[in-house]
Amino acid sequence: NSGAYMNAMEKVDGEWKVAGMMTNYDAPPAEDAMWNPMPEGDMAAATPRFPDMNAAYTAAFNAGDAAAMASMYAEDAKFALSNGPILEGRAAIEAAMAARFMPGATIEIHEVGSEDMGDGWSGGGGWYAITGPDGAVAQTGFWMNIVEVQDDGTPQIAWAITNARPGGM
Repeated sequence: NSGAYMNAMEKVDGEWKVAGMMTNYDAPPAEDAMWNPMPEGDMAAATPRFPDMNAAYTAAFNAGDAAAMASMYAEDAKFALSNGPILEGRAAIEAAMAARFMPGATIEIHEVGSEDMGDGWSGGGGWYAITGPDGAVAQTGFWMNIVEVQDDGTPQIAWAITNARPGGM
């Protein structure tokens, strides 16, 4: 398999250190793949940096509205969506989202941390759970975004990565 990764870097005592890292694969893992378990209990919650964007993304996903979801990405955004190639551009993101929708599925997005990187840029990440129409958890995973705030104050996702595992793992 091949895939993508994103590192969150932090300057500590004048040196850049990896503060967080996420990887994913561009194809579904083998059936016998070993999964690290999701953390037990509640993960530390952050005060969301962009709560309106998180709420709008959740509402768009839950409505099956790929165009509304894609509108939150910059025109030239890059998105390393789990089990797929790196997507480039809002149109490719919209098409991939539309193809992946499961009618009746809902998502819960939990932001765990975010950082103001300066000059209108922020980084953030957390975890998500997708529940199928039958009420069972169909997928869980982690996400990281790099967001640029536009001149009008609107945040747009410039870079994103998710990884995913089947529900119940």
